[in-house]
Amino acid sequence: MRGSCGHTTGMDHSFDHNHRRRAGAKAGLSAAAAAALERSGADEALRRTLNTAGWLEIALFGLPLIFAGRRVARYVREHDPHIYKEYGVARIVMGLAFLLGARHPEDRRTIARIGSVFYGCNIIVSVIDLALANVAHVELAVVALSSALSAALGRLSAYPRTPR
Repeated sequence: MRGSCGHTTGMDHSFDHNHRRRAGAKAGLSAAAAAALERSGADEALRRTLNTAGWLEIALFGLPLIFAGRRVARYVREHDPHIYKEYGVARIVMGLAFLLGARHPEDRRTIARIGSVFYGCNIIVSVIDLALANVAHVELAVVALSSALSAALGRLSAYPRTPR
């Protein structure tokens, strides 16, 4: 399908902010209206990031901690199966919060900011545990993922919500 600018419409241009600016200028929109059009791309990016973070929390952290906790034991100095199950439940709840934020535009920024703090705190704990040799070096992957998600959620939550 082709849009009014002659480009294909759909997800392939959802992140192309220059495309939106050009489209706004061609349509005779004011700078403020073109900026609002650009922010709608940020809103969509935030929705997708929250969706991704939600499913990662549930599938990559929550469920494995609950159902495969014994396999985690080889990566940590001390292992308490009950604590890992409780931690898995917390990660699932965080994932559900992200998924709800993705579905409700009015809550997206708040949930993204909370998520950014959550991942930031997770980074601090992980780095300390790495320094104390309480966890295996695979924890570096968790630090990298948490850093990327914290930065993305923090950056995208800074955009004001686009009125609908």
